[in-house]
Amino acid sequence: MSFKFSHREINDVTGNVENWYYDEDTNRFTIKTTHDIGAVLKANKERSNSSHGQRYGEEMLHSVAEIPNGVIIKLKREHGVDIFSSEPEQQRKLRRLLDDPAYSYLKTTTKKLSRTTRTR
Repeated sequence: MSFKFSHREINDVTGNVENWYYDEDTNRFTIKTTHDIGAVLKANKERSNSSHGQRYGEEMLHSVAEIPNGVIIKLKREHGVDIFSSEPEQQRKLRRLLDDPAYSYLKTTTKKLSRTTRTR
């Protein structure tokens, strides 16, 4: 394989940067996408800290997480979780992942999102 840098594309809306590489041996392109999620993570932490102690109140909908594009792909690949799915099992998996300390940086609340099932 002999990869050669071809070009770079920057999406001003999403902040994604795509570096395109061409492999002369296989006549194929490889695209490496990167995204700086630092600003999102900082905002999540600030929102989480400001929501501490607040109740949901009368609001029907409230933000519980903000998940950058790169992490959405990671959750799908590594955990099989489709955050856009309306299937109850997918939503349960997502809530459990967000409650996991490894992914708590995505939450904008300090509240627990997953429910434990009680057995009688």
